[in-house]
Amino acid sequence: MTMPFFFRKNKKRTLGLALGGGATKGFAHIGAIKAFEEHDIKFDYVAGTSAGAIAGALYCAGATSQDLINVAHALDPKSLRHALSLPPIDTVKLENILRTHIGDITFDNLKIPFIAVAVDLKEGAQVYLKSGNVAKAVSASCAIPFFFRPVIIDNMHLVDGGLLNTVPSEVPKVMGADKVVAVDVNSARGYGTDSLRILEIIGATIRIMGSVNAMMGKAHADILIEPNLKEFKATSKDGYERMIERGYQAAKASIKQIQNI
Repeated sequence: MTMPFFFRKNKKRTLGLALGGGATKGFAHIGAIKAFEEHDIKFDYVAGTSAGAIAGALYCAGATSQDLINVAHALDPKSLRHALSLPPIDTVKLENILRTHIGDITFDNLKIPFIAVAVDLKEGAQVYLKSGNVAKAVSASCAIPFFFRPVIIDNMHLVDGGLLNTVPSEVPKVMGADKVVAVDVNSARGYGTDSLRILEIIGATIRIMGSVNAMMGKAHADILIEPNLKEFKATSKDGYERMIERGYQAAKASIKQIQNI
């Protein structure tokens, strides 16, 4: 028996956004958000890891793409450490930068539900940060081991979520999203090194681990956006405007797919 038209319920599909890690390559997230904005694509849930957590928190707090571009213009990555400080350094400067733009808000104050992904060193497990102070949670998601001190929240010793979940596509689905768009700004991760310098070895180790868990994250994405950022360094702001543009063009190319779902 066919149900009469007036009894049918057209349930709105919920859409999630997952923003991956990639240090300064995260500037490309701004371009992707600009493309979504221009085509009136709104997200019901957002998750972010590391650089993706920064972009995600600002976006969920109500920042427009132009606001994010303004933040990018003003940001000096070197300002995150003292001139004479050696690793590991404190993340308090990153917290303060975020507070400058979003205030000292909690997750309850965000306009869109948001989760920042981190890893608890004590338990060796990923943690979904979704309550408490947003700036502190985001700084924990960005705390690359050795380079930054772990961030202590609720007796957890939290570090960069990219150790276990660099493209957190499954997180918006856990939150309630029917479909998920993921932006991976570091698809070239995973390359090694022939150097025996300790910093190069640590960097290569983190990249290799990230490449494995990125594959798992990508598998959960319904639409995957991967701007080509191979020529850019993840440790430098150089070329950030081109990174933004690459993110914009890559997301723009996926707009019809997103609209279809």
